[in-house]
Amino acid sequence: FHPVNTDKGNFGDHMAQAARLRQDNEAAERRFTALLNARLSDLAGPLRQAVAMLKQQEEISVNWTALFSGLLHWNNPEKTVQRIWANGFWGFERPENTDAKAPAVETTNS
Repeated sequence: FHPVNTDKGNFGDHMAQAARLRQDNEAAERRFTALLNARLSDLAGPLRQAVAMLKQQEEISVNWTALFSGLLHWNNPEKTVQRIWANGFWGFERPENTDAKAPAVETTNS
């Protein structure tokens, strides 16, 4: 259906790229949100629509390997795949230092 492949990014990244290229990025966001909220048994329709939207933007490739891997883990109770895709779409990046502790500072008495 959309044979252009890449080994970079995830489906959220691809949808974000499509949203930037479209004049109506709200429609892309609604479509992507519906995809994220779909149960695995209901995923075929929203996924097909999202892939069709990507196909319309000829320069957008799909990381099919990552997509298939994501679908295999779609029912994870912590919604890991959905979070990764959402981070790709909305541009959230985890801070490099995720340690809640502040670095130790040595003090000397003068």
